[in-house]
Amino acid sequence: MDLRKVAQQVSQEFTANYKHTPAIAKACDACVVFGVVSALLQLLYVALTSSFPFNSLLAGLANSVGFAVLTLCLRMKVTDGKTIHPAPVPQKAMAEYCFAFLFLQLLVWVYIG
Repeated sequence: MDLRKVAQQVSQEFTANYKHTPAIAKACDACVVFGVVSALLQLLYVALTSSFPFNSLLAGLANSVGFAVLTLCLRMKVTDGKTIHPAPVPQKAMAEYCFAFLFLQLLVWVYIG
């Protein structure tokens, strides 16, 4: 098969299945994309200029990647996947996410110093 046809079939199946995704999962996906793009823009900035305040660069990257990872964990908790564990209450999952995010911000703040 042609690589272009395979890519087109994969994208068509993805868009067809993504239409049935809940709105909370789509919002989480948008936040993950924002975190990843933010980290990539920071790396691009460092590549074009210098990494003079290196601790600020590390803190910014840790913040962006940590935000993306925490949001992926929230998405896994609020979407009803077929797992053996019972699904947590969405309010509990959001509270855990908020606490973990605040802890991440505290660590970044301390690291920048």
